[in-house]
Amino acid sequence: MNKILLDTSYLLPLFGIDVEIDGLEENFPKVLKKFEVYYNPISLIEAKFIILRLLKDGIDLLEDYRIGLNSVFAEDLLKPTLLTNSEIEEIADRLLIDKGLKDYFDRMIYATSVVFKLALVTEDRKLIELASNYTLKPPKVYSWKTLQLKL
Repeated sequence: MNKILLDTSYLLPLFGIDVEIDGLEENFPKVLKKFEVYYNPISLIEAKFIILRLLKDGIDLLEDYRIGLNSVFAEDLLKPTLLTNSEIEEIADRLLIDKGLKDYFDRMIYATSVVFKLALVTEDRKLIELASNYTLKPPKVYSWKTLQLKL
């Protein structure tokens, strides 16, 4: 079974955050059945940061976040990676220094996919471009659109 690492965007609906990714809601269960699906726990922290930003705009998803956490942890279909280790941090730091990628969450998720040799699923154009021309790269990179072609 192919192993994939989901970027945070694909987990956000579990926490009540709407995302505009065609086919995500209908095909997410199919992806869980067809692939061994991983996430870096840093995505849970990133989701919380997004929810806290929305709270400033009067959108309260704090309870949705807690319910979403229960869903993530209750299912064996979503597997956590290590949050970090020295190898992940080294690659994440190199991405900042070599490529100027400032978003720590993106760097950590990208580095996790490299270290654990997991195909990265992301909508982030910077990460997709990075994987096409950087020596440190995941085995494969998919957008949701290209991943759906594998179903």
